[in-house]
Amino acid sequence: HLPRRMALGLLLRVGIVHPAALLACFMALCWVLAMFCNSVAVTLLITPFAIGLMNAAEEQVRNAVDAHDTDGDSVETGEAQDRQASSERSVKEVQQFADCLLLGIAYSATCGGIATITGTLNHYFLAGEALLSSELTWGRWFTFGFPISLVTVLLAYASLYFRYIRAMKFNGIDHEVLEAEYKDLLQEVGPFSRDELAVALVQLAQIVLLVIRPFAISPFITTEFGSTLINDATIACAPVVLLFFIPSIVRPGQAVLTWPAVHEKFDFGLLLLIGGALAISSGFIQSGL
Repeated sequence: HLPRRMALGLLLRVGIVHPAALLACFMALCWVLAMFCNSVAVTLLITPFAIGLMNAAEEQVRNAVDAHDTDGDSVETGEAQDRQASSERSVKEVQQFADCLLLGIAYSATCGGIATITGTLNHYFLAGEALLSSELTWGRWFTFGFPISLVTVLLAYASLYFRYIRAMKFNGIDHEVLEAEYKDLLQEVGPFSRDELAVALVQLAQIVLLVIRPFAISPFITTEFGSTLINDATIACAPVVLLFFIPSIVRPGQAVLTWPAVHEKFDFGLLLLIGGALAISSGFIQSGL
């Protein structure tokens, strides 16, 4: 829930959110998260929140129209029909913006995944190839992929803006709607806790270690024959182990991360699929097939 809390906190500081700013906020959040998480997982994480926000925006438009019609008996038939038509156009614009927002989430997550090895499954397979595994590091790929990722996400935002938002009359989401969403979040998961802070700090430490690993860690931890003992996979897994030992505030007596939670939510089938594919590829190379 940390990305959802971050998005709502940012939007609440802005106030009434124009569609262009709302799209930029969601795309920037998904773009950054997809660099360090799987892009598919980021899309699945953010999409339900976006749909809920758009449903609240549609309800906001309908309520605004109903507020004008409280004196319905005194309104002429022609005016009532005009307001009804205007209401339908406003609701349709909100629905069109919802389509735009969902496309923006998908595009930005894909663009963010380009920047890093961890961003998409295709990069996992490429980094696991024997011909590249010794040379291709997280930092080197980031140096190569980040400019491409940045250009593509800007182009994606521009295309969505000119296709959907430029001619749109939808004024944006009111502060009251955002506050209602934030209250729902507080009722669902409670206020910001030390557990979320621990997860954020571990993620930040993991990113820093991945960047500095080739020149600050691996050269100093080697075998007697000069082979490195730490690679990107080690750095990716080691910080997460800390979460099994950090005590939880939300669940007293337990750690922030527990094995039942991992067993329930982690896709071991996907892990076996990737590992099996890399093992078969290695077997083909070594056998000469």
